[in-house]
Parts: sequence; C-alpha cells; structure tokens
Amino acid sequence: MRCGRVQARNPRSGTQCTADEEKHHMQLRTVLAATLFALALALPQFGAQAADDMLTVAQDNRTTEETLARYFKAAYEVSLTVVEGDDKDLTLLAREKAENVPEYLMMLKSAASATDKDGKITERAVVLAVLSQMKVPADRRPQVLEAMNKLNNTSDFCRLYIDNDDEVSMRWELNILKTGLPTDVVVDTYLRMCKAWTSAQPVLAKILIQ
Repeated sequence: MRCGRVQARNPRSGTQCTADEEKHHMQLRTVLAATLFALALALPQFGAQAADDMLTVAQDNRTTEETLARYFKAAYEVSLTVVEGDDKDLTLLAREKAENVPEYLMMLKSAASATDKDGKITERAVVLAVLSQMKVPADRRPQVLEAMNKLNNTSDFCRLYIDNDDEVSMRWELNILKTGLPTDVVVDTYLRMCKAWTSAQPVLAKILIQ
C-alpha cells in the first residue's frame, strides 16, 4: 500500500525521497546559503579600496596632502610634519637619516599637472623631493653635475639636479590619473627615493668636501 506523501527524486542518487525529506533538504540549503552569505560579509573585501587607499583627481591639493599624512601614519607609522602655506595648501615634511648619511628632509606636495580646454583639472601629481641642504659652490659645479648625470643614468628613482638656490635636490613625480593612484604607490616611491639618496649622497659629498 502506498502512502499519500508526494514522491520526489533525489537528483544526485536517483532514489525517491518523500515530501518531508524534500522539505528538510530545503531547510538545510537555506541554512547553508545564509551561513555562506554571513562568511562572505566577514571576509576582507580585497577588491574594495578604503577612502585613504586611493588618491583621485577630484580631490583638491589640500585633501590629497591630508590623505597622504593620514595614510603614512596609519599604515607605516611615519609621522609627517604638516606645514600650511599662504595658499592654504599643505607641504608634508619628514626627517630621515641613514647610516653614514647626514639627516635630510623628505618633502611631499600635491599639484595640478594637466587641465582641459575649459581649465578643469584632469590630472594631479604628487611631488616627492629630497631637501639636502648641500650647497654647491661655483668651482665644484661642473664636477657635481657630472656625478649627478652618472647617478641619474645608473640609479632607479634618482633624478638629481642643482636647484635655483644652488643646493643639491632630488625630485620625483607621480601622476594621479582619472583612474586614481593607490596611496601605497606613493609610500613605495618615498622609500625607494630614500634608498637612492642614501647611495647618492656620499658620492656628491666627496666632491663637495674636497
């Protein structure tokens, strides 16, 4: 004698299952789906960028600089000194030192780098620079420039020059395009420039103290 329950076929085993069993299976699937959804929410969202993880063209200079200062502090425990200019823009400074290299200043600043025909800013740049405070006397200038040329051609993240105050400087720029610029790229460039300066400074100092 057959019972009045509706028979359903288990798609995996091919055996018949009752309506009660099918209901139980549905409940298990619902619980499993809810559990997987909760786990997905708890996992880190690697594809998403937190606000301070990305610099954008839409940010003005001050916002870009404030974002950099927060990110350096939160992600790398590097405290940047914030100096406000007359134009309300900020300049970020950090004192760095290394073995056999005198203390020097690293500077970060944001600036517009491109505009469209209507004057709207389409690109921004983050400028990184080493402020060496190494004066170049006129009689040493040719030797220093020759050494700089060799260093610029053989070293990565090294763009040395003599500035308008006759001081040795190193500078690098990173463009913020429409797609943005990860803040971590700025930190990476900062660290690479520190390494490049640590190698370049003794070469230039040797010429200047002769």
